Amino acid sequence: SYKPGSQHNLGNAADVTMSGINRAEFVEAAGKAGINGIGFYNTFIHVDVRNYKAKWGPYGQYASILRKHGWNV
Repeated sequence: SYKPGSQHNLGNAADVTMSGINRAEFVEAAGKAGINGIGFYNTFIHVDVRNYKAKWGPYGQYASILRKHGWNV
């Protein structure tokens, strides 16, 4: 569904499910790749390339990785 201002609708976002890689490795790779928006959900991780850092969801266990890549945690 359309949500005004959604990074998905702007073509700037993806929701990623994964197998064979743990979430910490993915978060590290996302940080290295310049991802700015990251949201943690039970079954996927949202990533986007908005022009400012944003995070949401239960990210506590990834705080050190996020901090290393510029998120305020």
